[in-house]
Amino acid sequence: MIGYHIALYIHLLALVAASATAAVVHLADVRRRSAVTVVEARQWHRLLGSTARFFPIATLTLIATGAYMVSTRSPWSWHTGWVEAGLAGAVYLLLSGPVLGARGARAGRALARLGADDVERARAALNDPVASALSWMNTGVALGVVFAMAVKPSLAASLAAVGVGAVVGLAANRAVLARRAAPAPAASVELAA
Repeated sequence: MIGYHIALYIHLLALVAASATAAVVHLADVRRRSAVTVVEARQWHRLLGSTARFFPIATLTLIATGAYMVSTRSPWSWHTGWVEAGLAGAVYLLLSGPVLGARGARAGRALARLGADDVERARAALNDPVASALSWMNTGVALGVVFAMAVKPSLAASLAAVGVGAVVGLAANRAVLARRAAPAPAASVELAA
């Protein structure tokens, strides 16, 4: 039973690592799009790209430790609904990663070609609604999988949780994009009497 607990501990560490990585990636994405110089946009883009490389490691660790726990814990099997939904979510995350990586590489190449004063062209190069939506949807899917792992419902309810997570992720993306598009509030100046 000690092997199970060690696997659970590593599983939770991978979840924490993936969560921290998602936070840094989303922060870097917002910062690179609002950068005031091309150099700043490049720096945030590099942080996003180098941080995102942890996702497949964390996801594969989650799959491996989850597989170990399912195979050693008799009440659970590969045909348990929440296990199947969790595995489907993890496979989706592994498949979406290369899409995001390719889109990020394309943006990086575009940034590399720009001069220091091409801020508007940098913002245009970083305006990728598909990558933005996919990134936030991935976060939502991951949260749906975590819900399914914690509650352990049927397959239908587990898949619904993953689907709701995806929709919540897309809603978060819309909120972030709307906030970016909103004009900054005018500063009010109060004169001292």
